[in-house]
Amino acid sequence: MRPCLLVTVRVVLLKTASGVGVDVSLGTMDFEQRRIDHSSVWQIDGHRQNRTCSAEDPIVHKAFAGRGQDWVDISGMITQERSLDRDLSDEN
Repeated sequence: MRPCLLVTVRVVLLKTASGVGVDVSLGTMDFEQRRIDHSSVWQIDGHRQNRTCSAEDPIVHKAFAGRGQDWVDISGMITQERSLDRDLSDEN
């Protein structure tokens, strides 16, 4: 864990026992609140709902984490999703 990252942005970078990287956000960063504000409700079966993020949101989160695989994922997301709101991604 990088202490300066924890103090400045309140994120703890962890790894599971099998070596998978996990980012734990301790919340209340401005861009996180914007993601919540920008989310939409998805009706699952007429009774249950799930709040989902936009296509741009994972790109912002992955760019923030900045690991090698994140940049590969971002490239794939941009290639597949033609209707990205680039202004929304740029504001973060």
